Parts: sequence; structure tokens; C-alpha cells
Amino acid sequence: MIKKEFIRLYAKEQKVSREKAEKSVNNFLDVLEKAFRERGRVVLRNFGKFTVDEVVKTSGRIEKVVNFKKAEKMDLG
Repeated sequence: MIKKEFIRLYAKEQKVSREKAEKSVNNFLDVLEKAFRERGRVVLRNFGKFTVDEVVKTSGRIEKVVNFKKAEKMDLG
């Protein structure tokens, strides 16, 4: 589910306008982001535990659909 679909569902379930639902969801995500930055993790009881991990940049190969024998290197992450 993408954010837009979540907002639509939230508006329907809470019986509020899409604009009000979007504002509520964005406010929640802003607070969540702030908590990640300050503490590095968020625990929502009976829902889940979320942490922020650093990802090491690696390189990989993308194969072109037209010619699988040729491949182009690109940075991932």
C-alpha cells in the first residue's frame, strides 16, 4: 500500500475529508521521523519495532532487457 492509498483508507475509516486525513498522516510521519533521528528506534506496542540502519553503498549490475549479454554497472543504495 502506498501513502496515497493509506490516506484514502484512513479518511474513509475515520469519516473525515482526504485533506484532514493527509494532514493527520503527515503529522504522524513527521513525529515518527523526529523520534528516529533522536533515538534511532521506535516501538509501537502490539504493532512493531522499527529501527534505522545504515546501509553500505555497493555496486551491482543491471541487465538490459533488450540484450542480456550486455550489462551496465551502477551504484545501488
